[in-house]
Amino acid sequence: MSNYQSFIKDLDGDLIKATSQHLEKVLGITPKIELKDFADADLSQVKSVISDKAIAIELVTADGTVISYLAGSHLLKDVTGYLEQQDESQGEMPEELEKLLDVAEQISASTQKIISAKFSKELKFENPTVQVWPGSSRVSFVNASATFYSVKIGEKSEFNVVRVMPNSFIESIAGAKMGSDEGKVRVSTKQFDELTFDGNGSDISQSISFLSDLELDITAELGRTRMLLRDILKLGKGSLLELDKFAGDPVDLYVNKIKFAEGEVVVIDQNFAIRITSLIPKEERLSIAN
Repeated sequence: MSNYQSFIKDLDGDLIKATSQHLEKVLGITPKIELKDFADADLSQVKSVISDKAIAIELVTADGTVISYLAGSHLLKDVTGYLEQQDESQGEMPEELEKLLDVAEQISASTQKIISAKFSKELKFENPTVQVWPGSSRVSFVNASATFYSVKIGEKSEFNVVRVMPNSFIESIAGAKMGSDEGKVRVSTKQFDELTFDGNGSDISQSISFLSDLELDITAELGRTRMLLRDILKLGKGSLLELDKFAGDPVDLYVNKIKFAEGEVVVIDQNFAIRITSLIPKEERLSIAN
């Protein structure tokens, strides 16, 4: 459990910061989010902290793993009532639900970004959903860990949020950093002598000059985002797309879809350009390519 806590601390340090900044943009108020506790997921404990009924934000990975954020349903009565109606009388989506889906998208994008940066693990999420728990929600407390947060927004009363995350997900992301090494196969990287091209020991880079005229695609990526189909259909001239990066974050540079550097946007003679600020280590580039 203590090793799981190390993973949660690494993840939530940046995730809480990113979520707070996004909530400030959406609500115009700086929220206070604090990690309170971490424990094995227990249904009775969650009910004592939240209630017997909750709103559940569900992040679902491409392989079907569900990460759930639970908050008391009394906090968003209009959203709860809307979600519990399963017929055509539902009417127009409440504004609170639209904001909640927006926050869910931000949490999903931030989680993906942080795990990729800190744990070198590429992760894909489907579009997040908001459900009522218990009910249509897919929250599972079996072999899972619960993280408890307190949230205060402006002058409103402080409330609790619980995240339920499968242990298998934690192990798949940070397994190399957790647990005892007993009974495990130790894997190390064999260090080979530098490869030479001919018997005279000339460096291979000097012997592939015939490739110097090969053209490669270089792409600069400002950021990414995920949107619901209904929101994409609403886009038009003047629409704004909020990306998963913050102001001041570096631009990613790719060669043939493999990230090789980061940089900052500059202007040269009225043309955009990228000033490289850091290069991705060769070992990391090779691991991504593989």
